[in-house]
Amino acid sequence: MRQQPVPLAISASRCTSQTNATLREVCATKEIVALQARRHCEAMQQPPLSNDEALRALQQGATILALDVPEGTEFGVDLRTYSVGAKFRGMKMVPPGLHLVLCGNEIAKSGAFVRLAVGEVRVLQWDPKTEMLTAEVPAEQAERLAAAVRRLEFDGSLGPYPLEAHAQWAALSRHVDERVLTRAGVPLGTFVVPGADGELDADVAALDAALAAQGDRRAASAAAAAAPAAPPPRPSQGPHALRPYFDGLPRAAVFVDLEEHQRAARSLRTGEARTRFHLDRSEWLGELLAEKYAGDDDARPLSSAAGEAALLGELALAFVLFLTVSSGAALRQWKLLLHNLCRCEAAVGARPSLYADAIALLRAQLELAPPDFFVDELSADNFLRASLVALAGATSDASGVDARVRGALELLWRFVRERFGLDVPQLMRDEDEFADDEDMPVVEDVDGVLQVTRDLQQALRQEIGADEDPDTEMS
Repeated sequence: MRQQPVPLAISASRCTSQTNATLREVCATKEIVALQARRHCEAMQQPPLSNDEALRALQQGATILALDVPEGTEFGVDLRTYSVGAKFRGMKMVPPGLHLVLCGNEIAKSGAFVRLAVGEVRVLQWDPKTEMLTAEVPAEQAERLAAAVRRLEFDGSLGPYPLEAHAQWAALSRHVDERVLTRAGVPLGTFVVPGADGELDADVAALDAALAAQGDRRAASAAAAAAPAAPPPRPSQGPHALRPYFDGLPRAAVFVDLEEHQRAARSLRTGEARTRFHLDRSEWLGELLAEKYAGDDDARPLSSAAGEAALLGELALAFVLFLTVSSGAALRQWKLLLHNLCRCEAAVGARPSLYADAIALLRAQLELAPPDFFVDELSADNFLRASLVALAGATSDASGVDARVRGALELLWRFVRERFGLDVPQLMRDEDEFADDEDMPVVEDVDGVLQVTRDLQQALRQEIGADEDPDTEMS
């Protein structure tokens, strides 16, 4: 809306009349915006918002402008994606904070973590060459587009963020921050792709070795010259630690190599120590935190709390990437972390902050599983049941458990009982059936995740409505 200039010689009554008319026009515009937001919510099968709620979400939320995304592409933020229509230009009413912008198709998706401020407009552009979104938009153009968004010129082409799913996203991602993302090699703004399942493909490994041997300075110089700022430090752990970094290219997340650390721990232990390792992983967990998590990229030691926060962040990040971009490596890391955390009886008492947060995170992740998850023949004997059995055994002696951990456990067991019909006595009876296996949970199928894993992911995505009906487009 553009306000007309008012002549200097004007009566008070006329000024008041014109001011009132302007206010009425502003209010009418806000009513239209609120009505549009409500209609968007109804079209996307979201709970309707009142006019006040819609205006508050619009004013306090951020906007993600996604230009030139082809019709039929799947686009979403955080946990839900939609098949976009021809008029689609992005998403509004996005709550401030950390979010994952997703784009792709039914076969493959990529995502970029972004941190948005109140009222911020983030501009992304579809790149037809890579068939991906990119943030490489000239600053002047981005400012001009942001101003147009604030003038509501794009409002009719912006879908609303699914506000009813934000609390769920916040619970799943609250341990993921910039440090966690940088350690994983996917700092803010970097588009994340699934990557290989497990070990690197032979061709990629050969290419890495060739690049390392050659020391291709020309490629490194070109990348450094094109980069607006210095690239983030390379991860200090994991199989990708020595891979070259090229700014602007999509990346697969890099996780701590837990299996290598387990093999090293087993090889250094003999007799009684090895037996203790299999009965209680607490000593191994302490070594893992000290050697792999409680340090930054310059190998400087950090506090024990920082190491626990890094492990929790990786546990949360792995689950989110498995769920959203179908990363097999992320699934593997999530399974291994849970498998080992649930088998550390002494650590439950020694590390109450870690376990209170880890148990709360596990409950948030289980909330995405359907009620018949532990009954369905395809998923009944999954690793999560074995992990719950191990956790019940590790926390059976309540006398040594901190009040924070007891509170988190009470909420977890109540949820498991109400959602899945499982209780702690039943889990304890199952303990012998799910005896610890030295190599569990190793996935031998390097060509893809096992079928039961595909069913797990499909069940989780269906439960949260991650893939909306393609016939219901975000226009």
